[in-house]
Amino acid sequence: MIVCFTPVYKGKGSCTGSELLEHATDVVERVLDYRIWQQVKIDNMQFGYKCMLGKATTDAIFVIRQLREKCRAKG
Repeated sequence: MIVCFTPVYKGKGSCTGSELLEHATDVVERVLDYRIWQQVKIDNMQFGYKCMLGKATTDAIFVIRQLREKCRAKG
């Protein structure tokens, strides 16, 4: 991939092209993200991934704490 910085005149001054580079990087990131998620198989038991709605890392921590409390209660 070749990236070139082209100054863009905005009226008050010139831009180094960094805003354009940020937008291009966002597009490339979304394309790569989409392609990776097509290839990766995620089990329903995994937590913390953005495609696993309602299964955040905090949910996994809660489950572990509940199991620990139940084990302590039983001895």
